[in-house]
Formats: sequence, C-alpha cells, structure tokens
Amino acid sequence: MQAMRKILLSLSVFCCTSLAQAGICTREYAPVCGQLPHQSQTFSNRCMMKDAGASWVSDGECPAAHSNAPAKDITLTVAAHDVACMGAAPMRCLQVKEGKALTW
Repeated sequence: MQAMRKILLSLSVFCCTSLAQAGICTREYAPVCGQLPHQSQTFSNRCMMKDAGASWVSDGECPAAHSNAPAKDITLTVAAHDVACMGAAPMRCLQVKEGKALTW
C-alpha cells in the first residue's frame, strides 16, 4: 500500500509539472510586447509570451517598426466591366497597377 502511494504521488507530481510546462494559457486578449532573441513581438497575453520564452517589454502592442523601404507608386481603379475576381459571382473589382506598369 505504501509503495502504491509513492507511485501515485510521483505520477501526480510528474503530471502537474508537465502541464505547467505545456503552456496552458487562456485565450483572453490582453496584448503585451515581449522580446525574443532577435526581435520584439506582440503576444495576446503574458502567459503566451512566457510560453514562447520571451521577456516582458511593455503592456500593449509593440510599436510598429518603421520600414526604410521606399514607398511604391500604386494605382487603384474599379474594373470597367464585371469579372469573377474571386471565382464567385461576377462583380466589379479593384484593379491594381504598380508604378508605370502597362498591365493591371
């Protein structure tokens, strides 16, 4: 009987430890900014951040990184006739043209 108790105690400790490390988190959205080794990332909550191995930076979403890439000249227009743009019912779609391209 004593041996059975030891086995059950060992199993319960093992199971509880495994569950705690499995990253069981709620689905609430309380965003936090966390730091991973090479980047900062917004996590849905602190539990998800800790589970990913990130360290806390601030509450709320991480600031957007500004890109140094040059802006592209894009033209949008409504198609002249009905087309099936999503493979569904024919409708008027937006056409996109980048820069001085000749085709939409």
